Amino acid sequence: MKRMLCAILGILLLSAVEAAAEEAPGFGFINMRDTALQEEPGGETLYSLPRDTCVWIRDSVTDPEGNEWLAVNTGLWKQPGEDLTGWVCAEQVDSGEEVWHDVVSVSADECGMIALKADGTAETAGRIYPPLDPMYGPTARRWTYRCGTIMQVQAWVGGYAARMEDGSVTNTAVGIPYYPSGKEFRLLAEHSCQFGISAKNELTDMCEPATRLTWYWPENAPSRKTISRVVSLDCQHGWLAMLTDSGELLAAKCWESSGEEPVWSQWRDMETFHMKDNSRWAGDSAACEWMMAGVKKDGTAQAWPEMLENVLTGWTDLADIQLGTGYALGLKKDGTAVSAGLPGTQAPDVSGWRNVTAIAAGRGFCVGITESGGLVFAGEARISRKQ
Repeated sequence: MKRMLCAILGILLLSAVEAAAEEAPGFGFINMRDTALQEEPGGETLYSLPRDTCVWIRDSVTDPEGNEWLAVNTGLWKQPGEDLTGWVCAEQVDSGEEVWHDVVSVSADECGMIALKADGTAETAGRIYPPLDPMYGPTARRWTYRCGTIMQVQAWVGGYAARMEDGSVTNTAVGIPYYPSGKEFRLLAEHSCQFGISAKNELTDMCEPATRLTWYWPENAPSRKTISRVVSLDCQHGWLAMLTDSGELLAAKCWESSGEEPVWSQWRDMETFHMKDNSRWAGDSAACEWMMAGVKKDGTAQAWPEMLENVLTGWTDLADIQLGTGYALGLKKDGTAVSAGLPGTQAPDVSGWRNVTAIAAGRGFCVGITESGGLVFAGEARISRKQ
């Protein structure tokens, strides 16, 4: 009988551990005015957090009275370079399914993340830099409330961008929808607010003055017909790349940049691709100033430079690869995920993820969309406005 009870208890504990792995803490929002950020549960108040302040939940405990407390990172500074952290009462934080539900796509970068929901609304979590207005505090949450029906969202190093149903575009530097260069857009570049493709299939630089592109593959600028077949584009470290529906990458240099470059003609039969400026990586950035990875149509990984290629050796049955600061995150076709860090960097642990349909990678954290439209998180985010 004792052995049976021990076995049952072991199964229950294992289930609890698995559930905890699937329900990893992540981004949440303060839901009350002047919420006390305490040094320890029930202890001294360090700061009064305004409503809608974004927090990253690291841990939770229950005190002897049965009250649940959350350990959080905030977007505030204790001193230069050190985030203000502490404990808040769990009932004063909206998180999990309260916030993250019906999500259809997500994007992440240095700043944080933005999630697009099925009803065309979006939710942002992380920092906003530069701040739109002092009343927004260390969160970009209210920014999306100014938008109409959103069709595409992007996180980039300095903030967030969105494309609306009517083809207008906005980002956290502008704050309201507008038509760059007087054009409607069908596609925005990932991790950049610089380039997009208009509804008339014109590759458009949304910044002034416009960038003069030098094409590397092909050697001449692609035709409008070719651009009409582009399904995604990205811009990093002076390079613009576009993926066509046939799996070919088109590449152009936006400005002069030093260092090696990929052999663009070898990037064929691609299903997905992503680029990452690695200048904020704490490792040997001189050896990996920027990197690129993608999934080929046979489910294998292709990567550049060699440092990243070595890390991804053996990755198969892939649906997508995303790149975070100093690490790679892979989504497998069976809904599980894998991660690996560049030398000297530890990637977020995603071994407990199941039934994931899409992924995004940021700085120190990553996020996945589940089949139910919820989100799972891994790692730990720093969300200070100055890093």
